[in-house]
Amino acid sequence: MCSRIIILVGFLLMVGTLLFLIMISSDAIADTIIVAKDGNGDYSSIQNAIDNATEGDIIKVWEGTYEENVVVNKTVSLIGNGSEVATIDGGGVRFHSTHSSIAPFEI
Repeated sequence: MCSRIIILVGFLLMVGTLLFLIMISSDAIADTIIVAKDGNGDYSSIQNAIDNATEGDIIKVWEGTYEENVVVNKTVSLIGNGSEVATIDGGGVRFHSTHSSIAPFEI
């Protein structure tokens, strides 16, 4: 009787741990979205990338001047490609979300 209880408790602990790991790993996966003016990325507009992103995604913006108003309304990271200047030339960037980040850009 005692060994059956130990086996049952062990099984329940394993199932619980597995379910917990599945829950936290699905939230931790972020997609990387590429924005490139020349059309070689996922999007050619920063705002289109934001609109189609999900919470936690990383949006990498390749070099160029993006003439648009950018509204960040979800938690994402906007990252310039670093080797050249990515410029947002419009009404600026407005954040309507907490925990979003932007770097390095010329605005």
